[in-house]
Amino acid sequence: MATYYCDLEKLKDFYVSLGLPVTSCITGHTGVIIDTDRDLTPEEQALLSRVMVGPVGVCLLPESIEVVSLI
Repeated sequence: MATYYCDLEKLKDFYVSLGLPVTSCITGHTGVIIDTDRDLTPEEQALLSRVMVGPVGVCLLPESIEVVSLI
């Protein structure tokens, strides 16, 4: 298993730039945990599910790609 590091403040800024109500990001046992200042709408949840954080950075997958699981 590879270990990589992420600037959590930049990641939070990325989420905010997408219009998501993210107030902070912290590391968890299985990845990054985000805090929001309110519950996400279904549209925001769908957008959040398209954000992929990996060893080469963070990206927003196109809507034509459906994410079914993360391994």
